[in-house]
Amino acid sequence: MYKLLTNLALLITFFWLINAPNYDSASAFVLALAAIFKDELFGFIGKTFISLTPKSKLIKNFDSLSYSFTSEPFINPAILEDLNGLISDQGDEIVSINILKSNRSNRYYGEVNAGYDGEQKIVITYTSEKFNVSYRYLGCSPSGIHILRLDSHYGGSGIFSNIVLVTISKDTFINVDGNNIKKEDRLILKKISSIALGDRYQGHPCYKNLLLHIPACHGMQTIHKRTIRYLIL
Repeated sequence: MYKLLTNLALLITFFWLINAPNYDSASAFVLALAAIFKDELFGFIGKTFISLTPKSKLIKNFDSLSYSFTSEPFINPAILEDLNGLISDQGDEIVSINILKSNRSNRYYGEVNAGYDGEQKIVITYTSEKFNVSYRYLGCSPSGIHILRLDSHYGGSGIFSNIVLVTISKDTFINVDGNNIKKEDRLILKKISSIALGDRYQGHPCYKNLLLHIPACHGMQTIHKRTIRYLIL
């Protein structure tokens, strides 16, 4: 019910702002938007009350982070592949990963290199014995949604492309080591959505002026035969 009311309030204030742009309508829209991203109380352990915030403030830039999509040390592309999931699966089996513990873990062991594509955009590639995967960073929305193109190759001629939408936030977890219980920090990469582009997609998606632009691709096994635009706030 709370989610329904907050979404309804956001919709009403948005139309109010469009039809009567002024200080009152802008303030109401900002307050409605803030309600959607309001921190929530999560739980406790033992006698020590622990406040966890799964809707904590989203991180838009990488200036103060240990890892980045745009500069070294890079976030491992294999992590994004795990979040995106196998093409044979339908659901969201893995929705969030702790970058701090995972980026150089044995699970994601492999070679990570940076290069450039034909448009001189940086491409980060992970290579292992089983597969290779690469991403291009397209940008970040005002609310903190990072947008990337992910290209996955498991052998053969198929190269499967997806647009992956993720958020980054600081989080807390409880480290229990015998009688020693302490709260530690995490850097959470969370999947918001994934948009399939198909096999050997040849277009050049971009994010500009709040719009994710996915050009049509004629040929190969692409599923995008026409240009599509998504509004991402």
